[in-house]
Amino acid sequence: MTEVLIAEDSPLLREGLAAGLSQEGMSVVAKVDNAVALRAAIATASPDVALVGVPMPPVGEDEGLAAIEAIRLGHPGVGVLALSGYFDPALAVGLISRRPASTGYLLKEPVPDMATLVRALRVVAAGGTFVDRAVIERLRSARSRPALETLSAREREILALMAEGRTNCAICDALQLSPKTVESHVRAVFGKLDLRAAPDDHRRVLAVLRYLRAKPQHEAGQLVGAAR
Repeated sequence: MTEVLIAEDSPLLREGLAAGLSQEGMSVVAKVDNAVALRAAIATASPDVALVGVPMPPVGEDEGLAAIEAIRLGHPGVGVLALSGYFDPALAVGLISRRPASTGYLLKEPVPDMATLVRALRVVAAGGTFVDRAVIERLRSARSRPALETLSAREREILALMAEGRTNCAICDALQLSPKTVESHVRAVFGKLDLRAAPDDHRRVLAVLRYLRAKPQHEAGQLVGAAR
């Protein structure tokens, strides 16, 4: 059973998340509403993964990010899934590039469906990387993506699923494609993004980071609208 710590300053969202995750068979070992309490709870509860709302009191976004960094340094075995109130690719890149394993970025609005949240927590708790599909969808519509212009529509779709931490087998199921077809598309993504031979898990993270880094700067920090 995956053990989860929830750090979220909105009482309604915090309690809703706790109830929903419990119904999905996860164990909510602690619930806190600020970064100070988060740091203390991590040490005592030792969860598999921390779901951390950003921004977070007492001083806002920077404090939430500082708490996440403290978790990484002091408790490297604990996964971190950031639940962000803003569409901020720079934040996603910063989180993932510092520690690709056991890290995720999920948007707070629109409120993620429970299946997506559970999948994200399980991916991160298992040592994987998860990036919200809504972020990828928004990046698809960006006009300035020189590194990605050569990707076909299908390859971008597969890259979006890779960002969700999906394996090739899961991508086959989602898109109703054969394993050989998916493998061919994944190889094409790696090739077009000039990601040379390395373990596939590592190259998948690099591909996602390349996608996020191609985000035009003028859109960073924009509030998320309805993305689904």
